[in-house]
Amino acid sequence: MRYQFIPYLWLSLVLVIIMLTLFLYSWKRRSVRGVRFFLLTLVLVIIWVAAQACEISATDLQVKIFWANIEYVPILLTPVTYFYLALQFTGRDQWLTKRWLTLLLLVMPIACNVLLWTNDFHGLMRQNVHLDLNGSFSVIAKTYGPLFWLFSIYNFIFSIFTLFVLMKDLRKKSKQYQAQIIAVFMGLLLPVSSVGLYISKIITSRIDITPLFIGAAGLIIFWGIFRYRLFDILPIAHSMIIHEMNTGMIIFDNDGAILEINPAACEMLNISSQQPIGLSAGNLFQAFPHLLQIYKKQISKTEEVVIRCNKNIKYYEVSLKQLTHSCNTPIGWIMQIYDITTRKIEEEKMRLMASHDVLTGLLNRVYFKNLFSEKFSHAKKVGSSMAVAYLDLDDFKQINDHYGHDAGDVFLCEVAKRLKNTLYISDVIARYGGDEYVILFPSVGDDERLEAIRRKIFRAFEKSVEYNDISLQISASIGFSVYPRDGDSLDMLIKKADKAMYDDKEKKKTFSHISQDHSI
Repeated sequence: MRYQFIPYLWLSLVLVIIMLTLFLYSWKRRSVRGVRFFLLTLVLVIIWVAAQACEISATDLQVKIFWANIEYVPILLTPVTYFYLALQFTGRDQWLTKRWLTLLLLVMPIACNVLLWTNDFHGLMRQNVHLDLNGSFSVIAKTYGPLFWLFSIYNFIFSIFTLFVLMKDLRKKSKQYQAQIIAVFMGLLLPVSSVGLYISKIITSRIDITPLFIGAAGLIIFWGIFRYRLFDILPIAHSMIIHEMNTGMIIFDNDGAILEINPAACEMLNISSQQPIGLSAGNLFQAFPHLLQIYKKQISKTEEVVIRCNKNIKYYEVSLKQLTHSCNTPIGWIMQIYDITTRKIEEEKMRLMASHDVLTGLLNRVYFKNLFSEKFSHAKKVGSSMAVAYLDLDDFKQINDHYGHDAGDVFLCEVAKRLKNTLYISDVIARYGGDEYVILFPSVGDDERLEAIRRKIFRAFEKSVEYNDISLQISASIGFSVYPRDGDSLDMLIKKADKAMYDDKEKKKTFSHISQDHSI
């Protein structure tokens, strides 16, 4: 097994160095979207270039054929790995999970290699194989067999389809992403063109010059890496964006243009998934000034915002983070939007449970006392009056006893509802006990106005409460106290209003007895 040194080997060495440099650079970013398929492609290309160098430098025909067969392993597998790179780079990840596709794409390369290694028995791939001794080094001379053309046409069509996948994604992306796609596109177009020109004899050369085109493609990839951050900004963004997750994510470049937006963000902002690509943050957030303000701050932090969309109120937690590449150079921003509406609703429920009566929705006793302290301090400071009413339902126990506690609950809720609908929003209503209600009237102090309030409440109670075809009449007694006339604390005012309420109740009983006596 003899080899000879020829000047072409220097070129092969340079090509291998370029590929190894690309490999080492990409290996550091192997967790980024698309890089693993790119690494696999580089390994295959290095094998291709090295095998070709061995084929050219070998002097024996059988050794040359051996290395030529080795070359066809990467020649046939590189289009497959590049196809998967194109799928992942353009976000078509759903195809990567289909095992049957991988097996199908491997059928032709495996069949072709089997036929190459057994060519001596059938001649379907190469015919008339002999050494061409013309020139400074020998090469394999042959004519292509019928199945060779079949495999070549298949490989060519498959590569063209991969280029089509890349081009289809080109028109709907931002300028930076377009430049990245062009770099990946040219990285495949040059080798495909070279193979086509070589096997069709359009370029008459004693050796396959495709590795030279691969070297040029490698330089284009280098240009894409350093000029347009290939395998930096976009793959980092894609690695973080999982389209199925509920978190909204938007990727911006340094100039504020939208590079990527996931479906969750589109749904949250009620926009089409294709419209925003390439738009500026200002245009995207025209209807969302809070989000625009967060982006303009350019500070890595998290804030809560409220967004009204289609008459619905949504609560979101929005975080903004700067993206950097390995040299800590800023390459863009990522905004993450979390829907915290459910959490906020639950928090509101918990807050209401702490401050409101669960059954009626009115304030509870503890929270009423807190509000009274605030109103009392203000009234004392400005020298104004305020009144407290104590309202008790008459014979409420009989409703529970005769019709059940469900009827009693409906009754209590209806009383609360009528009080809220009758009184002013500034009046503070609380459920103070089982069937007892306390009401605070700020800036009310004269008895004439309190009497008007009493009549207004009782008019609201005139209509009966309907429960399961039963009409339940509302009867209540009410008493008032006024600050500062009747006391200067809540306990004193409640005690005075409670006494006035019982006086009112006693008057009703006395009047009822007198009415019965007269009727007798």
